[in-house]
Amino acid sequence: MIVQGEVGIGDGWWLVLEEPYEGEVNEEGGLILSQEQRLIMPQSFSFDAESVPESPRQLLDDLVGEAKDSPDLVDLGPITGTGWEGHLFREPIDPDSGEYQLLATLAASGTILNLAVRYIGPEAETDARDVIERVVNDPDSRDEMNEQIRSQMGL
Repeated sequence: MIVQGEVGIGDGWWLVLEEPYEGEVNEEGGLILSQEQRLIMPQSFSFDAESVPESPRQLLDDLVGEAKDSPDLVDLGPITGTGWEGHLFREPIDPDSGEYQLLATLAASGTILNLAVRYIGPEAETDARDVIERVVNDPDSRDEMNEQIRSQMGL
């Protein structure tokens, strides 16, 4: 399936893709969007915001603190977007061939999005970062989006 534009990925999270991507679901049920230069792998988690004592910012800080312990990750700092705040890291996958990925942890009320964007060559990092910065969290679309995804997956 080819996708472009606004693509709902669950829990009110939307990727806004300016280029077409081939969409598929991997063996573990995770969404993978690919094209010649990039691979996008989103994974969202929702929770009852009222039952969790931490704010989205505190949860994000906890997750970022854990990620900073990894010696392979380069800390690129905080980022923000429409309806969310987050933190960005770069991870070398295969530096000899120029393969890297940006890892973004994005937080909004009641949901976390872990987003990996793989790319080839350091010059492609800006485009990979643009994919992350265009993400939108719209909590009003969460329930309808999740129901539609469950229906499409036969759940």
